Amino acid sequence: MIPYLSISSLLSLLTAVVLLAAYSYLDIRNRHVPNSAALFGGAFALAVVILSGHLLAQPLLHLSAVIFVPMLSYFLFRIGAFGGADVKILSVVAIASPGFELLELDNPLFESILSAGIQMLFMLLGGYLYARTVRNHANSPPLIPFFLLGYLTIQILSMA
Repeated sequence: MIPYLSISSLLSLLTAVVLLAAYSYLDIRNRHVPNSAALFGGAFALAVVILSGHLLAQPLLHLSAVIFVPMLSYFLFRIGAFGGADVKILSVVAIASPGFELLELDNPLFESILSAGIQMLFMLLGGYLYARTVRNHANSPPLIPFFLLGYLTIQILSMA
């Protein structure tokens, strides 16, 4: 493991946090994230990683994330663990920040799978605990706020 911090990594981190905060707000308030918001976020994230050089600096990390994350999140959607918005937002974050921004592992494939897996675990565990404590919820729990929590947790822990 190599300590890693660059302007492009910082921009990717900030982009992911801002987008996840906005999507969390929509998920909590409306229990829906419009397709237009996800498309805007994906286009914005792609512009940031291209213009900052993050995509060119870590092409294998980005490639593995945009292949692995949509496939796994779609599978979880098909079995009923995730909603459609969760799949879209996981894919947007896979574009914006596909791994540990404050740490670079030697294997980009492992890094993208590990970081996405931990974030999805936070989503599922957070949603499960939320559903067990809130008895009067009409729909499934909002998972994107738990995704934000998982994302922030892995980024902070990667500094240690």
